[in-house]
This record gives sequence, C-alpha cells and structure tokens, in this order.
Amino acid sequence: MIGNEIDPAGQSLAGALRTSFRLLSVIMVILLIGYILSGLETIDSGDRGAKLRFGRLVGGSPSKPGKVLGEGVCFTWPFPVGEVLVISVQEQQLALDSFWHYERPGEAALLEAEKKPVGEGLRPAYDGSLLTGDQGLVHIKWAITYQVSDQHVLDFVQNVGDHIGSEQGLLRSVIENASVQAAAQYPAEDIVRGSREFTTATKNRAQRMLDDLSTSLRIISLTLAAHTPPLQTLASFRQVTMAESEREQAINGAKKAATGILRDAAGENWGPVHSAILDYERSLAQATQRYEKAEAILKNASGEKWEALRAREAIGDYEGSLDTDAQAIERHERATAMLRDAAGEQWETLKAAIDEHLRSEDQAIKRYEAIVALLHDEQTSGQASKTIADARGEASTTLNMARQEYERYRKLLDSYQKAPELTMSDQWMDALQEIMTNELAVKYYVPAGVKTVLYMKHDPSVWRAIKLEETKRTQEDITYRR
Repeated sequence: MIGNEIDPAGQSLAGALRTSFRLLSVIMVILLIGYILSGLETIDSGDRGAKLRFGRLVGGSPSKPGKVLGEGVCFTWPFPVGEVLVISVQEQQLALDSFWHYERPGEAALLEAEKKPVGEGLRPAYDGSLLTGDQGLVHIKWAITYQVSDQHVLDFVQNVGDHIGSEQGLLRSVIENASVQAAAQYPAEDIVRGSREFTTATKNRAQRMLDDLSTSLRIISLTLAAHTPPLQTLASFRQVTMAESEREQAINGAKKAATGILRDAAGENWGPVHSAILDYERSLAQATQRYEKAEAILKNASGEKWEALRAREAIGDYEGSLDTDAQAIERHERATAMLRDAAGEQWETLKAAIDEHLRSEDQAIKRYEAIVALLHDEQTSGQASKTIADARGEASTTLNMARQEYERYRKLLDSYQKAPELTMSDQWMDALQEIMTNELAVKYYVPAGVKTVLYMKHDPSVWRAIKLEETKRTQEDITYRR
C-alpha cells in the first residue's frame, strides 16, 4: 500500500524534473543562440569595420592582412572572444583652443576689444599663446575638419586606437606641434591677420606627421577660427592696423590719381605708353650703371693715370667709333691706345664693360623710339596728342614764315643787284614808316640846325601806355597759340 502511494508521487516529481530540464535546455539553447547572434554587427554607409579577436586586430600582419568591413551586416565571434570595431569615415569636426587666452565666464560671446586682460602679462597656467618668428605672441583657435581614410581603416585601428574618439587626442598633439613650428617662421602681424600661408604651413606639417605615423587620418581643412594679439597690446595693434590701412588707402588713391593723369595725358593708349616709358627709364638706368662699372674698372686699373684719362674723356672717345667720320675714327683709335695702355691686364674686362654699356645705350635708344612711335599712334589721344598736334602746327607755321622770309629776301636781293641805291632808299623809307607808325616807339622831334641835348627819361604816361599795349599784344598772342 505504501509503495503504491509513493510511486505516483515519485513519478510526478520525476515528470516535473524532466519538464524543468527540458525548459532549462530550451532556455540554454535560446541563450546560446542569442550569444552567437550577438556577434552580428550592422555597419552603416558612413562607417567601416574591423574584426578584433581577443582584443587584437584580425590579420594585422603583412603576411596576413586583415579585411575592411563595408556597409551591411557582418559576423564575428561574440565578446569577449571577438568584436567588430566600427570606425566612422565621415568628415568630423574638432575645435582646438590650446593657444587661446583665458576668458572669464560669459566673455566667450564678447568681441576681443570688449574683453579685459586679467593681468599685465600672460599667465602660462591659464593663457595659451604662440611665439612667432619676430619674437611676438599671438592667440589663435583652430577649427579642424578631418576624416579617416576608408582605404586604410586597419592602419587607423592598429596605430591610433581601437576606441571611439581615440584619434582626437593625437590630432590635438600633432596640430599643436605643427603650429609651434610654423609660427616660428612668420611674424606676429601675419598670423593675427589670418595669414593663409601660416595656415597652409601648419596643415602641411601636421599632415606629414600623421602620414609618418601611418594613422590614415586626413586633415580636410584647418581654419583659424579666431586670432588676436595679447589683450594687453590689442589697442596698440589696432592703431598700427588703422595707420597701415590709411597708408594703403593713400597708395591706392595715388595710383588712381596717377592713372587719371596718365589717361588724360595719353587717352586709352596710356597703358602701353606708360610701360614704354618705364622700359626706357630702366634701360637708361642700366646703361648708366654699366658706364659707371666701366669707369670703376678703368679707375682701379689706371691708378695715377686716372685723372688724365678722365680729363680727356677717353671712354667717350672710344665709344665714338659709332660715328663714321674720319676725325671720330681717329679719336677712337687714339682713345683705344690710351685705354689699353692704362688698363693693362684689365683691358679685356674693360672692353667687355664698355661694350655692355654700348648695348644698353642702343636698347635705351630703341625704347625711346618706341615711345615716340606710340605718341604718334592714332590710338593715343589726350594731352600728348594735343601737344603733338600743336607742335606740328607750330612747326608748319614756322616753316611757312621762314619760306615767306626767304622769298622776300630773295626778291630784295634781285632788286638790290639791279638798283642798289634805289633799293636802299626804299628800305630806309619803309623802316622810317614802320617806326613812325609804331605805337610802342617813343619818338623825339629835333629841329634841324639847332644844338639839342636830349634827356632820355620817358614820360610816365607814355611809358604806361606802352606797357599796357605790350601786355595786350602778349595776351592776344597766347590766345592765338591756344
């Protein structure tokens, strides 16, 4: 009876245990499946992945390189055996203010001119700064945009770190180092004004450091987010900046005025005319320098003979070989002998220097002729064109007057050769009539046969009238010429 009563109880217990075991087995299977499935990792489009096993990069050796995991779902052994490290390859931002000055609470939003320095000098424990090439100090903030190269993610994991944000500390250190080196090459003024050269030099130095470390980090952009001299010197710096700005404005105004004057002088053709004049002046200066060089060579070589050579203008006589007349050729030969004797061993050097001077003179002459040609060009207008036209008119008038005078004297000569006395009498009468009718001539009438003493003091009223008439005629002449 007792055995029969125990059997059902034992059976119930055994059944419960079996059910519990089965349930536990199912739970264990589910947990195992969940654990296995935890090795699945989803990688977004802007990310790349790398497999780690026991904390080490899978295939991180040259003989067995690892694999970069792209977008999608990937599987690895679950933690702690394996892990998929997801690295963002999108552009990321980083702000660096290691070289910025201390700011009181609430001052960050103020303009630099509104901030007040904490003390008379910088405090190294609180104020960051850069030492510049001219031994000045500046404060700067960097805004950095960087990216992990999606082709070298494994280098990043192996050489930078295997946790998110591990690259930012390295970037800070590298850019700080590059900034210090680059700032030593530039004056404080350039950096405070946001010099692109300084920014580019810092970026290039930092990128080289990152490449040397095989970090696969690429600096997309490096920008000076803020830049200022120390607050203690800000007012003085602004005064200098304003003075330089005024100087720049004055220079630009002068250039504009010069352009206006040149345009008025030569019209729209002022550019080529101005360039031709500058070329001529440069050639003339070069010719002068080369002449002085030849003169210096001769002076050093001739010693005591220098004064005699200079008095005789030996170099000028030598250069007279450009002329073709016999006297010039004779002077050239005589000067050559004098110079050769005075220069001695330096003769060839002296001759080369003189030849250079002659070539420079030829160049200056050609450029002068180019100026003349441009001034006579139809496109040249303005005051230059008017002056040339006036000169041509004046030349034509003078030539016509000379021709008329020539014709008059030629006819007078013919008359004189035929009847000298009559011609002289006519000329005398014409001169007398011209004097008598000239309002500016003061005339004295002397009675014949009476001794007369003349006191040559003009009547003031007559003298005044003469001066007024002279002024009137001068003004009329000026008006006519214009």
